Amino acid sequence: MAALCVLLAALALCPRAARADGTRIFTVTGGEFHIEEARSMIDDINALRTGEDAWYWNDSDTEKVYAEGLAPLRYSCALEQVAMQRAAELAMLYDHVRPNHSYGLGYSFVPSGAVSYGENIAYGMNSVGSASVVFTMWAEEDEPYAGQGHRRNMLKEDFAAVGIGYYSTEEYNFWVQEFSYYDDSDDDDVEPLSLPVSYEILDEDICAITFIQDEDRSLHPGQSIAVEEFPVLVKSKYNQNSTEGILHGAEYVSGDESILRIEDGVLTAVAEGTVQVSTTIAGFTFSAPLKVTDISMAGEFDISIEGLLYPDSNLHIQANGPEGAEYYLMRLEASEAGWILNDSYPYPSDYWFNPGSYDDYGGRCRYKLTLSAYGGGKYLGKSTTTFYVHPESEVLNLPEDLARIEGEALAGVAAGRIVIADGSRASIGSRAFADCPNLLAVRIPKGVTEIAEDAFSGCRWDMLIEAVPGSAGARYAEAHGIKCVHVIDWYTLD
Repeated sequence: MAALCVLLAALALCPRAARADGTRIFTVTGGEFHIEEARSMIDDINALRTGEDAWYWNDSDTEKVYAEGLAPLRYSCALEQVAMQRAAELAMLYDHVRPNHSYGLGYSFVPSGAVSYGENIAYGMNSVGSASVVFTMWAEEDEPYAGQGHRRNMLKEDFAAVGIGYYSTEEYNFWVQEFSYYDDSDDDDVEPLSLPVSYEILDEDICAITFIQDEDRSLHPGQSIAVEEFPVLVKSKYNQNSTEGILHGAEYVSGDESILRIEDGVLTAVAEGTVQVSTTIAGFTFSAPLKVTDISMAGEFDISIEGLLYPDSNLHIQANGPEGAEYYLMRLEASEAGWILNDSYPYPSDYWFNPGSYDDYGGRCRYKLTLSAYGGGKYLGKSTTTFYVHPESEVLNLPEDLARIEGEALAGVAAGRIVIADGSRASIGSRAFADCPNLLAVRIPKGVTEIAEDAFSGCRWDMLIEAVPGSAGARYAEAHGIKCVHVIDWYTLD
């Protein structure tokens, strides 16, 4: 499907008065931030600023104005937080003002009295999930002066720092660049923004509210849940997109208390059936159905992967449960390749998947696989796993007969993925894999039983450990807050 793109730019944003009355807090719980993809754009921006193409048209479109001697922009983690927040807000209101109609969030970062601040925004589908595609659109080489606002922002001499945001929902991708003349290296310690995030929204801008009650959010008799823990889809009158989150302060009324009671902000399911639940905001009443079913969710179950995680290798996917599952439906998201596969074909508990058969993306790619389980004509739960596929050129394979990986032995290596051979019984020493800037995945076989506490000190926050369930590698991942990809050893240990 062709990408739909809407682009706006501002070199100097004009503040609008903030409106506190008639607003409520909305907390975003759905969608996803893409930190690494956003950060990957900085090289393109600086190549434009320091290369031969650092030009834009004059206001009469008769002469190219060259921006000579521009310094590279420093990537600001503080501005990145602003950009990620703004990217999430764009899903509610696509504009250079915030969803409460106040001026841009970036002004709160720039020191008092500063006037040099800029913001680029973009949204779209499919290919607009790629940093290179969005940068090319913002570069606007084939546009006249009036259409080069994004380009002039990236080439502005006053700017010293930039942060980039990328937030996606199931429908759209939203991008933001935040620029400032202010450059403070102390902000390098700012942590990446993560969900949930909150912002104000005007009551009068809300045009639709729908309860989210998909397959993994069921209500069954006897279950109670706080209203502000039950997410809704909110649609503003400015956007086609609906945003998932909590609408704070909304008072809901049940249309049939024999099915669902609502008291003191708590939903209590009474009996099986469907009930209309309504709320009134800014004089408008919104009504949406809620369904109470006779079965609770079975919950999470394990997904295991067998095979080499290379672009053209066959991967054997196995779903381990839940009890009573007869088949599974699949959702597969490929971040770098920019596509989502919603497959309604009923799969058995195991099947084969070849990443290379779905697209011609030949490099590293992040996949998110979600399986929804069904049995007896009912939904039983879902499980999600994330894994990276790497070309062999980015993989460091360690030998099977390796007895020990000594302290700092592989510290700082450039590999994107490290594989300890399936038959290995090696122990892993202190800081053995410390400070590896590109390391996204490490496969630790079940024969490895000793792992130093600081073995992965200073590694990326989004690194994954591939390990057999219950093994030392899996336990290490859980203890240190690292996501674990469940894999199956080809090598059987006695």
